[in-house]
This record gives sequence, structure tokens and C-alpha cells, in this order.
Amino acid sequence: MSTMATPSLAAADCTDNWSDMASAIAANSLVSAKDLRTRAASSVGGNLIKISLCHAYGTYSYQLVFLDQAGKLTTMTVDARNPFPQ
Repeated sequence: MSTMATPSLAAADCTDNWSDMASAIAANSLVSAKDLRTRAASSVGGNLIKISLCHAYGTYSYQLVFLDQAGKLTTMTVDARNPFPQ
């Protein structure tokens, strides 16, 4: 296990459990889910309906699912430290 991983979020794992996400976010200086929602709203059309935090090979990413106005689901993966860079 990487030194950056938390016990609840091992290598190559994803979680949408908010308790697991909170500890990994705090321990690894990741963008919070609240800030992620704000950044996503200004960068991507549609409603953000699901956030999963993933850890693989020493890096963290968020897998996001958006619902657009036509009812179509779109999946996007962004860096958990710098999503939607400007």
C-alpha cells in the first residue's frame, strides 16, 4: 500500500462513501466535494449527481457523473488535487 493511501481507500480502489472520502481528502490535501461541486458547476453543463474518489498508482482522481437537461448521463474523471484547471 502506498504511504499516501488510507486504510479505507487502498490502491486501485474507488469509493463514494463520504466518510472514506473525507479522511482521504484531509490526509492528502485533495479538493473537497463541496469545492468540486462549485468548480464543476462553472465548468461543465448539467447536474453533478455522483462523486467517487479513486486512488491508483499513487494518484487520486474523482469520477463524476453528470445528468444533462436532456436526461443523458455523462461520466468524467478529473484530478483530485486540481480538477477543472483554469
